[in-house]
Amino acid sequence: AVIGPNANNSAALLSNYAGCGASQTRSAVNRNDPSRPCRLVTPLQGLQLQLPSHVKLSYVEGCSLNRTLEGGEQAARQAAAAADVVVLVVGLEAWPGGPFANLSKSELEGSDPTEGEAHDRVDLRLTDAQRALVSTVLAANKNTVLVLMSGSAISEPQFMTGPGAAPAVIQAFYGGEEHGNALASHLLGHTAFSGRLPVTIVSSEAHLPSYLDQQMSLAPGRTHRYLTVDPLYPFGFGLASGALLA
Repeated sequence: AVIGPNANNSAALLSNYAGCGASQTRSAVNRNDPSRPCRLVTPLQGLQLQLPSHVKLSYVEGCSLNRTLEGGEQAARQAAAAADVVVLVVGLEAWPGGPFANLSKSELEGSDPTEGEAHDRVDLRLTDAQRALVSTVLAANKNTVLVLMSGSAISEPQFMTGPGAAPAVIQAFYGGEEHGNALASHLLGHTAFSGRLPVTIVSSEAHLPSYLDQQMSLAPGRTHRYLTVDPLYPFGFGLASGALLA
């Protein structure tokens, strides 16, 4: 089962500054530079392309990035319970930059931006709708790979570490046009996991100094060099592993 608001969200493949529009249905070609990425492969599409033909794949959105969907959690629970393994794709979506920086939400054709330049987040957690979805899916099927798509850090200790967490967590960031194929290739063991975190992920924003004071060493400190408390995941963390969907 492939579940989650970012599982088939092409807009979430792009960061702030990209040649494509918010979706492939609108101005997807950068006419000033047609070579910019516009063939967008979502995680769902990547798995559809690479899974063996005998594997039955189901897809449920479950919720949007910011809102619950009528019947979404129930559909996600049923799909998860019926599956051998779940790939749960949640996270954020960046406000588009470049020529699309001034678009309003109504102009983004179904996009649901949650972070970006001049659009700061108030905390490090997933949205309430996504947190409820993750809880529902993990309760229905413990064999869940939690995939986080975001530009900035996501910190959800109860889902990312400890006895109640997903057994596999992938920080996938915004992977661009071939994101779905790259993710599927790693999940299926065609490519070895070799990435390392380029940032430190703290357990909560309480472990960060006030944003109004940019002294790096101000307790409890900023970045891996100055942090004086144990992070959720340290700078450079990563695992080398085989297939997760063997």
